Amino acid sequence: MSFGENLRLMRKTRNLTQEQFAEALGVSRQAVSKWEADSGYPETEKLIAISRVLGVSVDKLLDIEPENQEQKQTENEALSAERDQSGDAAGGTIAITTFDKEKIVRCQSVRSSQVVGNGKGPKYVLLGIKGSGLLGEKTEILGWYADKEQIRREIESIRLAMSRGERTYQLQFYTKVEYRGVLGQPHIVE
Repeated sequence: MSFGENLRLMRKTRNLTQEQFAEALGVSRQAVSKWEADSGYPETEKLIAISRVLGVSVDKLLDIEPENQEQKQTENEALSAERDQSGDAAGGTIAITTFDKEKIVRCQSVRSSQVVGNGKGPKYVLLGIKGSGLLGEKTEILGWYADKEQIRREIESIRLAMSRGERTYQLQFYTKVEYRGVLGQPHIVE
């Protein structure tokens, strides 16, 4: 499925007109029409804003399969098996405090997603999967990461905490960011 078809389907699924969607993004209706017709593509900052408005990851928006899909599936299966064995009364979930300490998110699992073309910003985002619904996974941004090693270490630490039956987890390896600009794009704090 092309980017434009995917975008149109997600927008319509959320009952948004092109005008409403354009207004939420701060662009013209013609820009949205152009994207949906595959006559052009939004800038990277707009991709992040689009993913936020639609409530999906950039990977899902771009219809990209994560690299090493088999490995990720195996990791998810192992995480699910460990979660099932933990006997956690909360149904195999863990409460993770977000990077900014503003939310505690009860997650069934986590996954990483690469941020495409974010300039000097973080390269990866850690998403907490809260469950699934009619429109797919319900996710929440947990933290931002400058490199793949940081996010791998974080996921491994969360996996270990879940396997031990721990009910809470504090992020340890995230990159400090602040949101800047009209779209609230994350920038690494030096």
